[in-house]
Amino acid sequence: MVGAPPARTQPANDMIDRARARGAARDVADRVLGRSEPPAGSDSDLTPRARGRTIALTAVVAVALVAGTAIRSPYPFAIAIPLILYAAASIRRRSRAVSVEADRSVSARRVDAGDEVTVSLTARFSADGACIALSDVLPPGAELLEGETGYRGLIPENRSIALSYRVRLDRGIHRFADPTIARVDGRLLWTRALGAPAHALVTAVPRVSVRGNFPIRPPSTNLYPGSIRSGRAGSGTDFFDIREYRSGDPLRHVNWKASSFGPGRTPQLVINEYEEERATDIGLILDVRAGVYPRGRIEGDDPAAVATGNTLFGRAVIAAAALAELFTANGNRVGMLLYGGPLRWSDPGYGKYKRERILDRLAGARLEEHGAFGELGRIPLHLFRRGTQLALISPLVPEDVEDLIRLRARGYRVLVFRPDPISWEERMLPRSPYLERAVRIARMEYACGREQLERNAVFVAEWDAESDITATIASESRRFAGWRRFR
Repeated sequence: MVGAPPARTQPANDMIDRARARGAARDVADRVLGRSEPPAGSDSDLTPRARGRTIALTAVVAVALVAGTAIRSPYPFAIAIPLILYAAASIRRRSRAVSVEADRSVSARRVDAGDEVTVSLTARFSADGACIALSDVLPPGAELLEGETGYRGLIPENRSIALSYRVRLDRGIHRFADPTIARVDGRLLWTRALGAPAHALVTAVPRVSVRGNFPIRPPSTNLYPGSIRSGRAGSGTDFFDIREYRSGDPLRHVNWKASSFGPGRTPQLVINEYEEERATDIGLILDVRAGVYPRGRIEGDDPAAVATGNTLFGRAVIAAAALAELFTANGNRVGMLLYGGPLRWSDPGYGKYKRERILDRLAGARLEEHGAFGELGRIPLHLFRRGTQLALISPLVPEDVEDLIRLRARGYRVLVFRPDPISWEERMLPRSPYLERAVRIARMEYACGREQLERNAVFVAEWDAESDITATIASESRRFAGWRRFR
């Protein structure tokens, strides 16, 4: 990963997880006991409400003792004795140490977006009878379908508490953090957080299924066989040219109709040549710049929409996954760049393994902002070999037109797959004459930019993000085949 901070080591991750678990346990105790603020000091186990009860209890006992001493009467002492015994019993219960160990298991570590996963959590305690508040917080993008994620009550006699639930995961890298466990005093005078590491990581990759081919024609190809016409004679299926027969040529390639035989003719055999098909380098670039996607009240402030992928960016991620599967299935060497934030680059590779690596990268894709990569003109071209076919997935903004034209002038073939942001926002806004006028102006502006791009040999494939990307790729590939003849 270029430009990103170094990854934390496993011990550092464990220390951070334990710290988060201790803080989360106190939060659970806050909700259970109804307090509104965290403890004032990290070394205190008293909640604000429990602290108030303790102060009140201490004040009553002190007043009773002072009053009994002042008036020399046994009655105030009689009032203070039950309160003292109550506090002593609470302190005695607090002195009993209770430790906990937790284990977590998930039915799958890697799933497609929308699949269901069963999570099991078991907490084993060193003693029974204590009051426990246990909660397992779901990560963003996880929808609870069945089961319970929390428990509050006494530790059973078998000293074990088991939770099992089923969730549906949307696209993303879902980290199930350590459970939050708090030991609560039955008299509500104190609470104590219990740490129990039991985290798990589940990756939900974009769900795609696409077949076919996109007839790209890059300026150069690799040495490996593939599906791209190389413009050279060799092994292939499409007719390329004819030539004279040479010793060793297979007879099945003889063109008998073009060969000359008969009296008065010099016998001459003619061989059919076929166009060689090879693989090429393809660089997929997913635009993650936050400024080019609808933001604010449209979708940027809706955590549910962002988590479920029901955003224009979520559809762009699905399109990138579909193109990665399409190009790798045709034998090409494919690399992936997430552009717009700290650079996340996946080296070019072949086959199913590379496709799965790209899907893992797309699973964690998020909108980002970076001052150095706010324009397409700053794409690090040293990552791509000269002659690489670039495929950009981006809604585009008017400022990107000149950058793409300069990119084409440097020798890169550029395809742009553009999810239509105009139709997407139009469906989300209330109908009005002003909206219709704004949509017309936006479409005219985009049409001018698209015409300028295609005039400079940059093909733009546009699709409505509500429709199926597979059908769009099929229709745009036919248009691209006809468009390419004139470029």
